[in-house]
Amino acid sequence: MRQSARSILGLSITLLLASAEALADVPIVYARCKRTDANLTVTGEVVLGGVRQTKSRTMRGLDVYDVLPDVVHFFSGFSAPCDLMHRDANGLERVLYDCSSKSTPKAACAALDPSVSFDGKRVAFAVFRGPLQKSSDDIYAPVIDPKASNAAEYFRHALPNQVLASTESRLHIVDIASAKSKATGRAVSVYPETKNPYWNN
Repeated sequence: MRQSARSILGLSITLLLASAEALADVPIVYARCKRTDANLTVTGEVVLGGVRQTKSRTMRGLDVYDVLPDVVHFFSGFSAPCDLMHRDANGLERVLYDCSSKSTPKAACAALDPSVSFDGKRVAFAVFRGPLQKSSDDIYAPVIDPKASNAAEYFRHALPNQVLASTESRLHIVDIASAKSKATGRAVSVYPETKNPYWNN
C-alpha cells in the first residue's frame, strides 16, 4: 500500500513539474506597474517606560502600500503608471503599450485588463488616465518603536507611493506582432464599459 501511494505521489509530482514547464513556454500578456522602492523616515511620539518622547524610524519595503486594481479600487486609486507587456515563448519581454515613459504627475496612464483575441494576434485592454496622487496611511506608535506602550496611538504620514486619480478611460486594441495600437470608441468618464474588455467577433 505504501509503495503504491509513493508511486502515485511520484507520478503526480512528475506531471505537475511537466505541466509547469509546458506553461513556461506559453506567451502571456500582462500589466506591469512600477513598484515603490523609496525609503521613508517617519516621526512620532512614543511612550517608553512611562516617558513620552519623539522618535524616528526609517521604513523600507514600502511597496507593501502599493495598490493594485481590485474590487475596492476598481476604476481609480491604484498604482500607476502601468505598461502593457508581452512575454514570448522564449521569455523575451517587450512593451506593447507604454505609459511609464510618457506619464507625468499631472497626466499619467495605466494600461490594464488585457484580453487576448481568440487567434492570439491582438489584445483589447483599457487605458485609464488622470493625475498621480501621493497616498498616506496611519503609522502606529509600535511601528516606530516596538517597545512603545501607546500602541493605540497613530500618526498620519504621507507616503511616496503614487496612485492614479482616474478621470477617464478608453478601450484600445494592439497588434502583438507590430506593437501598434489604436483607441476604439470614445473616451468616457471612468465607467464599467471600459473595464474587463472582451472579444465577441
